[in-house]
Amino acid sequence: MKAVSDSTPLIHLSKIGCLNFLKELFEEIIIPKAIYEEVIIKGKTLGKNEIILIEKLIEEGFIITKESKSKIELENLDKGERECIALCKELNINNILIDEKQGFKVSLMFNLTPIRTTSILIILLDRKIITFSKYKDLLKELPRGGYFLDALTYEKLLKIGENLVK
Repeated sequence: MKAVSDSTPLIHLSKIGCLNFLKELFEEIIIPKAIYEEVIIKGKTLGKNEIILIEKLIEEGFIITKESKSKIELENLDKGERECIALCKELNINNILIDEKQGFKVSLMFNLTPIRTTSILIILLDRKIITFSKYKDLLKELPRGGYFLDALTYEKLLKIGENLVK
């Protein structure tokens, strides 16, 4: 199974030390050129440490950069999100790793399967790749790295995790 990824899942999974777990869920991750530029090129300029792990997976060939041939013109999405959706359609890949609310909604409109960073953690817990204790720790860690997670969503995610381990 393959997935196309937007920048935020890669960045936040890297920040909490879970980027390598993507290898257990997908055979490869594809990112459009705009995401490579946003994460790696801009990240290097800004001295972001999380790009080291992302760059390593690119060097290993697990994360592959591809240029989108088609363009999706939607004003409410940024260039990276538009290119991710376009690549999904071009390559016939249903899974898109995406966190932004609008990008998530538009992905659904294109009959894609959008997967948030928090959903990846749920999948890891469900497949017993991580423990419930680790899951809780990772949920607490996400906001420290800049991931928006309000108290209500946090409580819902904890409840989902509790139900999975019952």
